Amino acid sequence: VVEGGTLRLSYGEKDFTLAAVQIRKTLEITERRVHIYIGGDSTVSNYYPIEESEPAPGRFQTGWGQVFAQYTTDENVVTNMAGGGTFAKSWYEMAFPGVVQNGQAGDYFLVHAGINDRTYSSTDEMVEYLTKMIDECREKGIIVILTTAMQTPKFWKDSHGTELGEYGTPEGSGLAPFMEAIRTLAAEKQVFLVDVGKLTGEWYGKVGRTYVAHNYHIYNPETDTEEDTLHLSYHGALKVAEIVATELARQQAEGVTDGQGNTLDGLSFHDMVTYEVTYKDSTGAEVQTSVTAVQAIYERYGE
Repeated sequence: VVEGGTLRLSYGEKDFTLAAVQIRKTLEITERRVHIYIGGDSTVSNYYPIEESEPAPGRFQTGWGQVFAQYTTDENVVTNMAGGGTFAKSWYEMAFPGVVQNGQAGDYFLVHAGINDRTYSSTDEMVEYLTKMIDECREKGIIVILTTAMQTPKFWKDSHGTELGEYGTPEGSGLAPFMEAIRTLAAEKQVFLVDVGKLTGEWYGKVGRTYVAHNYHIYNPETDTEEDTLHLSYHGALKVAEIVATELARQQAEGVTDGQGNTLDGLSFHDMVTYEVTYKDSTGAEVQTSVTAVQAIYERYGE
């Protein structure tokens, strides 16, 4: 928010995902909507627009934060600030100031961590910087929601690093301690938690590793190549965003509160719908199951 001053934008050599900047004046009489800020890494961030109206499963790298607004109504404004390669400390230093400078009491901050912390940091440092974000948000009345990392075919192992079969329930292997640290922090600080690691693990184990790798991640059907088993395809981003939105809607309906008495009532989701998913079970037989989740409503890119 710029009030009577100068706005300076710095564009670094690695900031290759910025597509446009729009500056507009907001009338004082305009009622401000509840904002949802999203922080995280490349599995959450925005990518170039997807121009196909019906992207094929396994194509178009997309972050789940990029499509999260498809599950919320116009009563919310979703701002995805996730950036590739970031972890809790680096994201706190680079992007988090924008949350506390622009956020207002009653806004929400949905933050994902763990994947890059495993490579560039540690569980202790991750918790240290997530704690800083929680405390600084609380000073402004911004409501924090922690999320654990999603499961992926790249880490299709249990929490001890043991390889799983096609239908084993993944727990993240080396990512497991980071997921557990976030669960513990959420309990200690009494903040909202969406345990994406647990929820995706349960669903992925049901439909199988092949289904997940070929639909939710980057897969080339022409060459039968799993090109990327960490980052999400367009359909994978939709699935993870659906899981996050549905879990938040569930907690909202149950009246869950955090340690300061905050609710999730400021979040506005589309209605729940039931749809059918077809996959193959461990015997190779096709199985159809019903899924009830928050509906995605949006205009297709290019329309």
